[in-house]
Amino acid sequence: MTKAKAKPSTSNQPQNPWQEWDEAVTNLCHKLFMQNEEGRQLLQLWENRYFRNPVVVPEKDTCYTYMNEGRNDFLRMISIWINKAANGQQPKKTQIKRRGK
Repeated sequence: MTKAKAKPSTSNQPQNPWQEWDEAVTNLCHKLFMQNEEGRQLLQLWENRYFRNPVVVPEKDTCYTYMNEGRNDFLRMISIWINKAANGQQPKKTQIKRRGK
């Protein structure tokens, strides 16, 4: 038996399996949240509701802390995808500045 030869990589193929998915999500998030007034309002409502509240609540079980942080992390990812599409480049992994009160 002979081994199948690996196909040479072409420039159109993504560098990793997630690149195509990441580009699609990036473009969709930008269109939905920045090129659409309702999407912009929805993102603002989410940010005000979830980023303005504490992640840790003393009276709650610790599982709520993880759930709250997971939700906030998802909103951070949406912001990263939006910024990435707007800037046309990979965002730096730094704290995302939020608007003041």
